[in-house]
Amino acid sequence: MAKSRVKARSEKDAAIDGLVERLARAEIAVLTEYRGLSVADLQDLRGRLRPAGVEYVVAKNTLTRFAAERTGRTGIVDDLVGPTAIAFGADPVATAKALQDYTRVNRTFLLKAALLGDRRIDPKEVEQLATLPPIDQLRGRLFGMIVSPLQSTVTVLSAPLAGLARVLDARRTVLEETGGDAASGGGEHMAQVDDLVKSLGDLKVLDLAALVKRLEEEWGVSAAAVAAPVALGAAPGGDGAAAAAPAEAQTEFDVVLKDFGAKKIEVIKVVRELTSLGLKEAKDLVEAAPKSVLEGVAKDAADAAAGKLRDAGATVDVT
Repeated sequence: MAKSRVKARSEKDAAIDGLVERLARAEIAVLTEYRGLSVADLQDLRGRLRPAGVEYVVAKNTLTRFAAERTGRTGIVDDLVGPTAIAFGADPVATAKALQDYTRVNRTFLLKAALLGDRRIDPKEVEQLATLPPIDQLRGRLFGMIVSPLQSTVTVLSAPLAGLARVLDARRTVLEETGGDAASGGGEHMAQVDDLVKSLGDLKVLDLAALVKRLEEEWGVSAAAVAAPVALGAAPGGDGAAAAAPAEAQTEFDVVLKDFGAKKIEVIKVVRELTSLGLKEAKDLVEAAPKSVLEGVAKDAADAAAGKLRDAGATVDVT
């Protein structure tokens, strides 16, 4: 009897340790109600979640509470009621989308709550998370938002570039003659730039989405409207003018739906397949054409997406 109790306690401790380890490394942990799902249903669900890198674990509520307290991620403790299974994921958007897709397949499957980082979010917020583009696309949009105002400045300065160079050289001469240090603070400024780049790289998916939206409002520009850089090596036209520097090869492309054609429903289906949009959002996007379906994707992905839309009868541009 004593050995049995020792074994049971050892198994309990191992289960808690496993939950602690999963909670500690997961970017998102989604609590689900699996009541009514058969063994075959659970196997099917795990198979659907696996490509998104999501681990689905049925856990006792008491053990999950211990694990939450040990990791300090206690936001979901009050939600640990009834049969509970937890989906642990490294990519919040992919995890939310995979779970949301399964709720459409099996109506008895319910989302209860989730931990995004250390913050509790409700099922509605999980659904909203599922509609966001992948984090690589969000980073691309953020980069576009930062570059866009600079592109306008480059365009203005490129024409009188020779004159600007003379002004800057004259300023440097004045600083040298007066004892000013033109390089003062340069190292400090570059350190600030490095810190900014690191901070942006560490942002989570919802933070990136919020920052993109805030920059759009602040600067009055659209992430989809980033012009190609103007070559700074170009000098004004005329005899002896330096040749313009060769343009950089384009690496990111937008897929723009120009017209949905005669098969709107088929086009909406393709838009939903290509994005994380729900039915209403996809319908609104299609009916708002011309409209970007994908932004900042590789050439192969853009061409493949455009091909699917054209097969459905739509008119599409890849820019």
